[in-house]
Amino acid sequence: REAWVREYAELWRLKRESLEANGWKTLHVEVKSQYGLHMRPSSSVSSIASQHDCDIYVHRPGMTYYNFSVNGTTFLNAKSIVLLLRLGAVQGDTVTFIATGKQADEALRAVKRLIDEGGDSRSQVVTYNP
Repeated sequence: REAWVREYAELWRLKRESLEANGWKTLHVEVKSQYGLHMRPSSSVSSIASQHDCDIYVHRPGMTYYNFSVNGTTFLNAKSIVLLLRLGAVQGDTVTFIATGKQADEALRAVKRLIDEGGDSRSQVVTYNP
């Protein structure tokens, strides 16, 4: 792993930064669900990101884990449900999504719609009563 980082990390970082500098689309959205971005909405965001022909990443101020940094702002891959769950976004947090690719605008609109609608509602929470 260390050899890979020495050999390719700088190239990867430069590629990502050059993409950001050349027209990434940006979305700032407030998490409205009282449950935050838990499993169900994170799964939905991941599905949206994976179903569109684009690269999409997310940032939350204060997040402690990230895939890369652009101009001092850290980002996670929004196609990964595990990483979205690590984001730790709670109600009231503002998260930033960046995307690039053929369907970047469409993907960001879908993510905005999902989060603006609360990601889910209490009526969608599944409970088990034996």
